[in-house]
Parts: sequence; structure tokens; C-alpha cells
Amino acid sequence: MDKIQQNRPGNSASVPAEMPDFKLNPEIVQDILADAKEYEQELSDANTPEEEKVECAGLYLECLAALSAAKESLPETKLELSESLIQKVIGMLSAEVLTDEADRVIEIINRTIDNCHDDEDDELLVSQLDIEHHLQYRHRFMTRMEGARLVLGDKAPDYSDEQKDAVLYFDGLIRPIVWGMSFANSRRSGHAMMIHPENRKDYWWWCEGCNIFWGDIQTAGEVAELMERYETFRTFVERFRRTARIMLGKAKPEDVKPRRSEEEIIAAVLEQAKAKEPEQE
Repeated sequence: MDKIQQNRPGNSASVPAEMPDFKLNPEIVQDILADAKEYEQELSDANTPEEEKVECAGLYLECLAALSAAKESLPETKLELSESLIQKVIGMLSAEVLTDEADRVIEIINRTIDNCHDDEDDELLVSQLDIEHHLQYRHRFMTRMEGARLVLGDKAPDYSDEQKDAVLYFDGLIRPIVWGMSFANSRRSGHAMMIHPENRKDYWWWCEGCNIFWGDIQTAGEVAELMERYETFRTFVERFRRTARIMLGKAKPEDVKPRRSEEEIIAAVLEQAKAKEPEQE
């Protein structure tokens, strides 16, 4: 059964304008522990081919990372994996694939933003599923490394230079436009629900911006047009920007000055508009 789907709300593109609550179904924890036990058995079997052992070890590390992200207890008898095996697991993470996935994600974001007024639910659902799929490889980079640290501690291997560059490329390309993934927030929030709030900053591809309404992105063009048409509307929007800056801890000195009344603001705007009018001969 799809463990994520059990925690996921409906497939609407809009989600509540709050971060999703931390709701980890106890059955999911048991499923993760059962998976980890199965991988342990595969790894302990002398007949398991080396290639399969590497993959099982990677999946086992992902189980440990999932439990840790949710602040759940790790298996009581945690399997001791060798440094050489874990090194192979980390070495199998492809820098080239991660870079390609970043390019695919940005392509989907740009395409969906460009067509944000289209109401084709089927196409939007396909884009949601596609972007969720491509984000999974960034997630794998994180969880396999985190699992390695849980097993080996300070002895855990580091990414290669190529892998580090790929992570920087992915994060540098996608994170600044994470708001553009809000059309897929019903999918992303299902993953975010399984991550404890204290750990969500480490899994930004699922969590950051998943409280943004896709509808807000769709109306951005109309808002921009109104700002250009009416100085009073621009001032109206600036009031919300000021409040947002204060809430985000990015307040400017002028943001905390005593506010003018609405009448004073409108009068000032009208005065500015009058001053811009050409003098009549």
C-alpha cells in the first residue's frame, strides 16, 4: 500500500494556508519497521547477490531516515552495516541524474506557471504526479545520507565533489521558485505530514511553500494589472507587504512607524497623482 497516500489529503491543487499538521499514522510506522526488518533479512542472507545487497542497504537507510525525520524510535536491534557497503550506497547516488531531475522539475514548474489559467484538471494532476516523482531523487540523496549518519555517525562517508555540485545545482535552481510548485501542494503536503516540524527545514522540497494557495499564483497577473492601473491599489497592496515583512522578520525601519489613516493615505496618493498631471496652458 502507498504509505504516502494514506497520509495525503485530496488531490485538489489548493491546500489550507497553514503548514500541514504532523500526522503520522501508527500503521505507517509499523510498515516502515516491517520494511526495515525485511531488508535486514536480505542483507543477512549470504545468498543475496552483492548488487542486491547494495540496493537493500540503501532502502534500509531510507527507512531509518524516515523514522528519524518523524522523530520515531529506530529499530531496537539496528543492523550494523559496514563502512564499505554504505560507501557503495552513497556512491550509487548519481550526480548526473539529480541534475537532470532538477531540469525536469523546473521545466514542469515553468510550463504550469505559463498555463496557470488553464483549468484542465487531468493535465494538472499529471503535472502534480510528475513533479512528485522527480522530487523523489532529491529526497533519496537526503535520506540515504541521513541513514548513513545514523548508522556510522562521524564515520559516515561524504558526498563526492560531483554529488555536492549536483545538490547545489538542484537546490539553487528549484528552491528560489518553490512557490511555483504550489499547484502540487496536495501531493507535497502528504510527505510533509510525515516529517516532524523541527525537521522540515531539511526536507524543503516537500515542506517549504506547501501552505501557498495555487489560486494566489493564478491571480498574480490580475493583481499586477490593478497595481499599474490604480495608485490607490498599489498603496493598498503595500500595506499587506508591510505586514508580511513584519511577520517574516524582514521589517524595514519605516514599517514600524505609526501608520497613517486611510484618509491620509488616499489624500497623499491623490496629491501625488495631481502633481504628475501635465500643467494646462
